[in-house]
Amino acid sequence: MELHLFLLLACLLVASHQSFARLTFRQIQESSNPSTNDAGRETEEKNVQVAPCLLISYRYELQTEEDKLVWKCRLSGSDAQNAGVKFNGNHAYVDIKGIEFVLNANHNIMSHHTTLFAEGAVIEDHLLHISPFNELHFHTPATAIRRRRLATTSGNLDVLVARVVTTDSQPTAMRAEMSDAIFGTDGDLVNLKSQIEGCSDGKLTITPATGTGSSCEDNPSYLGFFQFESGAYANCDYFSRSNEDNPDICANFGDRLDLDNDGDTANGSCCVCGGGTPGSYDVDVVDGVVNVNLNALASTETANNLQELALNE
Repeated sequence: MELHLFLLLACLLVASHQSFARLTFRQIQESSNPSTNDAGRETEEKNVQVAPCLLISYRYELQTEEDKLVWKCRLSGSDAQNAGVKFNGNHAYVDIKGIEFVLNANHNIMSHHTTLFAEGAVIEDHLLHISPFNELHFHTPATAIRRRRLATTSGNLDVLVARVVTTDSQPTAMRAEMSDAIFGTDGDLVNLKSQIEGCSDGKLTITPATGTGSSCEDNPSYLGFFQFESGAYANCDYFSRSNEDNPDICANFGDRLDLDNDGDTANGSCCVCGGGTPGSYDVDVVDGVVNVNLNALASTETANNLQELALNE
């Protein structure tokens, strides 16, 4: 069941997590010898992107600005660690410096579906640095292209609203007030829930999310059983992305041993294959609204940085 996160800090963000397709197996081409000059050594010391990241767009509104579209890339694995993800975290959402090169190279990017791998791109200071010299590789799964849509139009969505609180600022509305304005939990007849359900003629329903449920963590030490010519590995993220197009991916490859030779397999390490570490969560949610407390100053942080901090909580 999808979880939609609404970030409210003078703005409302919706971010849905979608699956995307499997990659085609190809043997890695022979690479040329690395440069041995000082410039080459300096480049090698930097954290370069090693796996495709998921492109995600957000549209938000500040009180002093018009609507603005912002692109981020969701990094995984060692890329996420290099970007500063929390310990044991799986992903990091980073801004893209040089996003204009990305958008100019591909006019058909689908948020939450298209992945980007920029050869030689550096991950530094919570940014993915892209220049005109990086060769860009995009992938959008065929299933996403066939059913291209702006949003889910039927069924039920569990929605969690995040009330972002920083060390020097917080929304004037409390959680109960926000819940009423968004879900109509205290009698507000015109709210986000009523408008969406009305516009869809009742085909799409909204339910306030609860704070309890089951969870699963992938084994972060599982490298993957195969490496692609791009440098990316067939790891737990790969199995998750591939599962929608190929439901037999775990049955066919889940018992392959990790390239690290530590005996790990996807079947034992990846949640999508029935492995990983099961758990549960119990978060203080009031009628679909949760407080997200950030150790940051809203007065000194940009809206983009606050978004990243909140998403990584």
